[in-house]
Amino acid sequence: MIQPPTDDASHTPSRPASRRPHSPTIIAAALLLAVMFGLAVGSGLNESPTFDEGFYVARGWAFWRTHHLMPLGHPPLTNLLSGLGVLLEPGLPDPTTLDGWADDNYEGFSQDLLWKQGIDTDRVIFLARLPIVFLGLLLGALICRWGWELYGNGGALVALALYALSPNVLAHAGLATTDLGVAAFYVATLYAWTRFLRSWSARWLVVGGLLFGLAQAAKFSALLLGPTLLVMTLWTAWRKRAQIEEGEGPLARIAAWPLGWLWAGLASLIAMGLVGLLALWASYLFAPRPYPLANYVSEFLHFMTLASEGHRAYLLGSFSQSGWWYYHPLILLAKMPLPALALLLIASTLALGRSIRPVEMGLIFPALVYLGASMLGSLNVGIRYLLPMLPLLYLFAARSASGPPRSGWLRAGVLAILLGSQAALHVWIYPDYLAFYNLAVGGPRNGYRIAVDSNLDWGQDLPGLAAYLAEHDDQMQLYLSYFGWADPAYYGIDAVRLPGWPPPQPDPVRPPFHPLNPPPGRYAISASNLVGVQLYEPDSFAYFRARQPVATIGHSIFVYEIQPATALSNAPTRPSWFAQCATPGPLESEGRIADLTGIADLRQVYFDCQQSLPFPAGSGWLMLPAEGQPIVDLGPPDYVARHEDGSPRYRVWRVDSPPPPPPSTVEFPPLSLPLPIAGYLELNGYQVNAGQVAPGDTLTVTIWWRVREPPPPPVSFFAHLIAPDGSVAAVGDSLGVAVEDWQPGTVLIQQHAFHIGEELPDGSYALAVGLYSLDTLERFPVSQSGERVVDRIVLRNVTVAR
Repeated sequence: MIQPPTDDASHTPSRPASRRPHSPTIIAAALLLAVMFGLAVGSGLNESPTFDEGFYVARGWAFWRTHHLMPLGHPPLTNLLSGLGVLLEPGLPDPTTLDGWADDNYEGFSQDLLWKQGIDTDRVIFLARLPIVFLGLLLGALICRWGWELYGNGGALVALALYALSPNVLAHAGLATTDLGVAAFYVATLYAWTRFLRSWSARWLVVGGLLFGLAQAAKFSALLLGPTLLVMTLWTAWRKRAQIEEGEGPLARIAAWPLGWLWAGLASLIAMGLVGLLALWASYLFAPRPYPLANYVSEFLHFMTLASEGHRAYLLGSFSQSGWWYYHPLILLAKMPLPALALLLIASTLALGRSIRPVEMGLIFPALVYLGASMLGSLNVGIRYLLPMLPLLYLFAARSASGPPRSGWLRAGVLAILLGSQAALHVWIYPDYLAFYNLAVGGPRNGYRIAVDSNLDWGQDLPGLAAYLAEHDDQMQLYLSYFGWADPAYYGIDAVRLPGWPPPQPDPVRPPFHPLNPPPGRYAISASNLVGVQLYEPDSFAYFRARQPVATIGHSIFVYEIQPATALSNAPTRPSWFAQCATPGPLESEGRIADLTGIADLRQVYFDCQQSLPFPAGSGWLMLPAEGQPIVDLGPPDYVARHEDGSPRYRVWRVDSPPPPPPSTVEFPPLSLPLPIAGYLELNGYQVNAGQVAPGDTLTVTIWWRVREPPPPPVSFFAHLIAPDGSVAAVGDSLGVAVEDWQPGTVLIQQHAFHIGEELPDGSYALAVGLYSLDTLERFPVSQSGERVVDRIVLRNVTVAR
C-alpha cells in the first residue's frame, strides 16, 4: 500500500492515510492537463516545422511503410510514435519513389516528401506532433502521481502546475522531436525504479526494465540512466539490506550471501537491463541481421562521431566549437520561469532546514547527475538537452507545498501568487514558448543576446512572418535569411535568399550579398543567423545587428527596412572611398573590402588611427580596430566584425559627412575661422582636453583641417608649447595620413599629445600649430604683411601649475 507523505522530518503522518488523491485534486489535475493539451496544440499549430522535425517525421513514417529505418544518428522510438500519426494522412506517396531514399539521404528525402509533393504539410506535421502531445500528457499524469506520493495532494498539484505550465515543456511537447520523448521515458524509468527500490518486487523490476529500454530507444542521453540507477540501487540495497534478507524470492536468497546486499543490487540491475534490452530490440521490430541491435550500435557510433567533432555554439556574444562547462547551468537559470525558480529555492531551504528524506534523493541525485553530465558535453545548443531533469526539479519544488503546519495560510498565499504568476506567463508568451527567457535576463526580447538555436530560434516562425508580410503588402523587395529546412514558398513568402543555415541552393540569377552595403528593401533574418552561429561568414549580418528592427516575429525573426536613397532627404551620393587604420597593418585586404561593399573601385586610404582620422570628400567608410577609442566621438558603429571566438575585431562607420568641429577661436592671428595656410589647408576648429595641466599630465589637442589643395610632399603638422620667452617648451608634431592621400575637400582630424615633464616651469604657454616641409623644415605661411610672415597659429594659452 502506498502511503501519503508525511509533513515533518520524523515522517509521522499528520492526517489519515488515503490510497488515492482526493477527488478535488484529481479534478484539478485533469483541468491542468486539459490546459496543457490546449496550449501545446495551439502553439504547435502556429509553428512551421523546426530544424530537425522534417527528418524525424519522414523517418518514422517511412519505417512504418517499408520497415526500413533510415540512419539518422538517433534511436527511433519517438520518430516511430510521430510516424504513427502521419499514417493517418491519406494520399502520401510511396517512400521508395522519393529523392534520397536509395542512398539514405534523410535531408533530401524529407525535403521531397514535405515540400515537393504538393501535400498538406501543415496537417502532416500536426499529425506527427499529436502523439508527442499525448506522451507529454502521460508524463504530466505520472508527475502528479509521484508528487502526491511524495508531498500529498498539494504537492501533486504544485508539481503538475509547474510542469503543465512550463514554457520549456510546452515548447517541446508540441514538436515531433526526440526531446519530450526521452524526458517522458527517462522520468518514468526513475519513478518505476524508485517504486522497485521501495518494495523490491518483481512487478516493478519488470516495469522499470521495460521503461529503461524504451528510454534507450528514445535518445542516447538516456544512457545516463545506467550509472544513475547503479548508484541508487547499491545505496538503497545497503540501507535496506535487512529488509531484502527478510523478503521472499531470489533476491532474498542472494542477500543471504556474504555481501549479499551488493549481489542482490547487481542482480536486480542485470535483470532490469535484460528486460530493457528486450524492449530496445522490440523498437527495432526484433531485427536479427546482421546481428541484434546492429542499427542501434551503428547509430550510436555515428552519434559519438558527431559529438566528438563538436558543434559551434553561441553564448553571451561568444562562440565556441567545444562549448562551455557552465552553458547548461546558465541556460537553466535564464530559461526557467522565475516563479518555478522561487519555489525551487523555497523547497531547497525547507530541505536544508528539515533534512532531505531518502525518497527525495530519487529526485535530487538523478537531476544532479544529468546536469553534471551535460556540463561535460560539447553540445551546447539548447535547454532541450536538460528536459529530462526539469520534471525532477518541478517535483522537488513541490516540497514547498508541505512546509510546517503553522505556516499553512502563508504557504498557501505564496503558492497562489507564484503559481498564478506562472500561469500569467502563458498569456504573455503564448504561442512563442520556444523563445521564452525569464524577465531576470531581459525576457525573450533579449534572448538573442544570450543564446539562440533551439533556445530561441529553431525555424518555427515562418507562419508568423507570412502573416506580417500580408499586413505590409507593399512593393519593397523582401530578402530572407532563414534558419531551418522549411520551405518559405509554402507559406507564400517570396524572397531573395540571403546567407543562412542551411545555405540556400546556388542560384546564378540571385544577386550577391555585400554585408557592408545591403541594397534597399525589407530584410527578415532569423536570430540564429543574425548572430551568425552556424554561418560560414558569421558577420554576414553585422550591419543589421547594429540597428533596431522594425518588427520581430515570435522573437525569432527580425525584420529590418532599408529605404532607397531617393526616399531619403539629403540622400548621400554613392560611396567613393574606404579609409582603414593601418597601425600596425591593414585590417582587411582591398579585395575583401570590395566583397564587403560590392564596390570594386573604392579609393583606399590608410592612416594611423592613434593620432588621425581622414574623411575624404563624399560618402565612404571608416574602419578602426576594436581596441581603443577613436580620437573623436563617431557614435555607434554601423558594423562590428568579430574574431572566431566572437570578440570584436574591428568597427566600421558609414560616413556621409565628417564630425563637425567644436566652436573655436584662435589667439593669433586675430582672424575668424576657417583660417587658411598657404592656400593648401584651412583650420576649421580644435579641441583641447584641459586648460590647465600639471607635470606628469598629458595635454592633447585635436584639430580639424580641411584640404584645399594638397601641398607638395613631404609635409607634417607641428604643434608646440611656446614659453613666455618665445622658446619651444614642448613638441607634439604628428601626421597620421600621408599627404599623397590628401585631396581637395578631405577633412583631416589630427591629434597632438604633449607629455608635461617635471622640468617644465609653472606658467602660461602658447599652444601653436601649423604645417611645415619635412625636406626644408620651413613652415608654410599663414599670413604675410610686407616682409612680416606669420607661419604659425596660436590657438590659446595653456597654464602649467603644480
